[in-house]
Amino acid sequence: MDSDEDKQYGAILVDTCIFDKNGLRLEKGLLGKLNQFKDSEIHYLLPDVIKSEVRNHLESKVKSARASLEKALNDAGDHLFFDGSELNHAKSVLIDSNEIKGVAENRINKFILSTGALVLDCGKYVSVS
Repeated sequence: MDSDEDKQYGAILVDTCIFDKNGLRLEKGLLGKLNQFKDSEIHYLLPDVIKSEVRNHLESKVKSARASLEKALNDAGDHLFFDGSELNHAKSVLIDSNEIKGVAENRINKFILSTGALVLDCGKYVSVS
């Protein structure tokens, strides 16, 4: 019988709950350390199902952060922005920017590149029926 020390693994997979538990911080912390597998013999697998779930969770976080930021700017409007145009400019830069719309997709794509993740199309390997 093999001991745990004798086992060899060729791939790892991280479930969506781990992404959530680590605050969806793809660039740092435990999730950021997955980049160590980019050039290793161990493959980091990212099934399309998990990728989609993580993207959806990131989009939700972006929307929430955006709403909080807009509320904070509105609340601060009376004290920080004496001219309405300054407040409008801040909102256009921070909230209405087109860049915000693709933040989740861009982050997950950069994560895939930095980790060398092998994105699996589950439909090719699993039949739900």
